[in-house]
Amino acid sequence: MPKFDIDIDVNKKVDRRDYGKPVPIVNYEKQKILPHPSGIVLDDIPVDPDSGMVPFDYKILDDMKLTKVDLLTNHSYDVFHKKEDILNLVDKIDTIDWDWFQDNDFTEKLPHLKGNSHYLNFLHPKSVEELADVLALIRPGKIHLMDEYLVKRRAMDNRIYSRPTNDKMYMKKSHAIAYAVMICVAALKQKKRLSPIEF
Repeated sequence: MPKFDIDIDVNKKVDRRDYGKPVPIVNYEKQKILPHPSGIVLDDIPVDPDSGMVPFDYKILDDMKLTKVDLLTNHSYDVFHKKEDILNLVDKIDTIDWDWFQDNDFTEKLPHLKGNSHYLNFLHPKSVEELADVLALIRPGKIHLMDEYLVKRRAMDNRIYSRPTNDKMYMKKSHAIAYAVMICVAALKQKKRLSPIEF
């Protein structure tokens, strides 16, 4: 049975305890219990009175039939005051000039792209889906597919987004698309701030 895996991006102001019960990470070797940086349990279960966390290590929550969600801090949201501001820019994604992503100074200021400008120059994405592919390809388990991707692009989906057999990091397509959309929103906001272009 597949593992239950939901990640939700939030801004830095979100208090995870408002949404669920904190999850522990048990380090058996050092005999330490540490709070999971993003995990919460949605189920109504008791917590340990000393730690305030649920009494099960995050690795066994699926086996316990408990629903764990990761609320991941995404600083892209910190510059927005209202959800409507983000949604307004999502509606404007089709106005993006994809050559913006060839400007290293510009892309270095965008979320998830710092230090990866050379890959954008090499792969030259022209859509949200291709930008998502870039994010998936820069993971260590997929970086070797870049040259082949330039030739085949859409025919590479299964290989780009499949779990590597060597346990290296990879990105699911749903996550990559969501991150690519947020990068585009941040790009539009940055361009709106830097120029008189009407959005």
